[in-house]
Amino acid sequence: MNFEKDMLNELSQVSGLTDKVKMLTAPEGTAQPFVVCAKENVTFKRVLDGRSIATVGIYQITVVAQTYAETQDLQDAIKDKLLSFIGRYIGTNETGVKDVVVEYLPDEYVYQPEAFTSVIRMTATY
Repeated sequence: MNFEKDMLNELSQVSGLTDKVKMLTAPEGTAQPFVVCAKENVTFKRVLDGRSIATVGIYQITVVAQTYAETQDLQDAIKDKLLSFIGRYIGTNETGVKDVVVEYLPDEYVYQPEAFTSVIRMTATY
């Protein structure tokens, strides 16, 4: 099970993001729009007898685009995709997702590379 690879695979299916979803950094010169995902924290939950009952991962997903409207449209499409994970197996590794919580973080304009960014924090239990 590799949740990160499965998440990247699923997010790459969002319209306009084919081959534009990267983990941690996007290569210099990547054409906008693109998405960068970063792991904030992963917690492994176990019960008293040692059985693993869940993994909880917190990820920050940054949308980078040339216009504010484009970041908002992509942010909504990504939110819908993330919420679609609940109760199903995702990606090629078929990670079973039990729950997803999505938060929108502050938007901003970045002077280099002259782009707007929208940030989503996603907490997934799998």
